[in-house]
Amino acid sequence: MKIISIAGGSGSGKSTLSYRLVDTYPKKVEMLTLDDYQLEDDGRNKLPTLKGMINWDHPDVIRWEKLLKDIEILRSGKPVTIRTWSDRSNPDYFEHKNMIPRTIHPKEVLIIEGYLSLWHKDLRDLYSRKYYLDIDQKTSQERRDKFVDPVYDKEVLTPMHIKYVEPTKKFADVVLNVSKMSSDEVFDKVDQDLMKEVK
Repeated sequence: MKIISIAGGSGSGKSTLSYRLVDTYPKKVEMLTLDDYQLEDDGRNKLPTLKGMINWDHPDVIRWEKLLKDIEILRSGKPVTIRTWSDRSNPDYFEHKNMIPRTIHPKEVLIIEGYLSLWHKDLRDLYSRKYYLDIDQKTSQERRDKFVDPVYDKEVLTPMHIKYVEPTKKFADVVLNVSKMSSDEVFDKVDQDLMKEVK
């Protein structure tokens, strides 16, 4: 199993690209998204905060050990079942707020998609290929269609991006400036590069 990372800031098209790769190569490519490994705001978890708000963009909000364990299981040839709130598997999440189970089966390529997917060293060491989708702040804000909160964006998201996400660009094998690229152009670039790796 080849494990690849698709990282980048909010609105850069990480999930769009990842799902398109899965849809294009359904027998070959599977993905895990970091969003599904966030700690839940259920009163049992101590979530990081900043300026009085839950800091969903801090590395401490990710269950890294769970993610690494699930990857280990998939690499051994066994499926894993996670609880998800992602649009693809759970499109009505924002109405009912319930995460639902999703089973992931091992395939030739496993994408780890998420803003901090290049942050954790143990995770980086597993990757065969690392992609970073770079986007300017103005375009990022224009493209975001979820969680639009100007206060959170200014006080939490942007500072966390500068502190934790942007610096991981140096770990990427391929950095694409996607600010002026269409989703088709981004897909074509990554598809061509990734398929060379897989073959």
